Amino acid sequence: MPPTIQDIARVAKVSRSAVSVALGPPSYRSGTRVSASTRSRIEEVARKFGYQANVMAKGLAGGRTNTLGILWSLTGPHLSASMAENIALRSHRHGYATQLVNHLCDPAITLKSLNDFKRRGVDAVVMQDVNGVLETPGITKVLGEFTAAVVVVSTPWKTSINQIHHDRLPACRQVAQHFAASGRRRPAILTNVGPNDRKIQAFLESAAQHSMDVTNDSLMQVPNRPDLSSAENYWRTLEEHFENGRQFKFDAIFCLNDEGAVATINWLARRGLRVPDDVAVVGFNDGPINGFLNPPLASVERRDDQVAAAIDEIIFSQLSQSDSSPQRRYIPMRFAWRESAGGEGGFSISGGLS
Repeated sequence: MPPTIQDIARVAKVSRSAVSVALGPPSYRSGTRVSASTRSRIEEVARKFGYQANVMAKGLAGGRTNTLGILWSLTGPHLSASMAENIALRSHRHGYATQLVNHLCDPAITLKSLNDFKRRGVDAVVMQDVNGVLETPGITKVLGEFTAAVVVVSTPWKTSINQIHHDRLPACRQVAQHFAASGRRRPAILTNVGPNDRKIQAFLESAAQHSMDVTNDSLMQVPNRPDLSSAENYWRTLEEHFENGRQFKFDAIFCLNDEGAVATINWLARRGLRVPDDVAVVGFNDGPINGFLNPPLASVERRDDQVAAAIDEIIFSQLSQSDSSPQRRYIPMRFAWRESAGGEGGFSISGGLS
């Protein structure tokens, strides 16, 4: 049988409550009177027994479990798993365990997972709102029942929950501004529609405002083909779009993921077009390999580390002050210049590039 608190207490010659305090998470120790020598003796006995505290049982009993629930979308071409890992590592530094659930952008899974977190006594929740998941009835109510909660949204949401507005649109405008400033006249955007509609609109409107030649052909739609990788899908889309000798007339392409941008650069090379001399190419998500490609791939930097730091600050300030008012943070993504974009980096762009 696994060792119990009673076993530890008997061997260490202390009370059960002293063991609970000594082996519990930091939040259980405030205001208690267990000396350093007693705690050391209890911890030594626990190590010999191989004892592990059941924090879930403490949560079911109404106490803090020092656990953080992470509801994130791990799908898509960007490194969302790295973002979830960043949040988890920061919470571990506070002595908190984490439970990660991939909500798959599915409202039913999201709501069920939130209720599971509540039953398990999870103290705080971080949730990524994708494709309007937050609009699902019941989700906001359950979020409000946790001691602390933060929602990361792409557009502002009317809610009393702590909120981080992770804005993609300024970066899309910056890409168009860079194309215009570096002398490009005929831009295109290559992506799937639906979830990217606002990004498409921001790019094309900014391009038109800078007197670039924007037409109906400027949007090349990538169909949803789950059987293909993102790169294969972009390549296939370009092949279909320019089959039968259809003229390629663009001098700049904005791809809404890096894999698609790499495929696009290779597709252009097959047609004898050089990047960036003939066509400038920019991706999205700024993967870690981008600087080692040939040419180095310009992209949109997500600034995920800043988002994780804001989540950390909001969650753990609210856990220590549960009556604190809801917080709002704004973190815009930004254009990251590299050689594939043509022109030069480092010049001033309106919209917050720094």
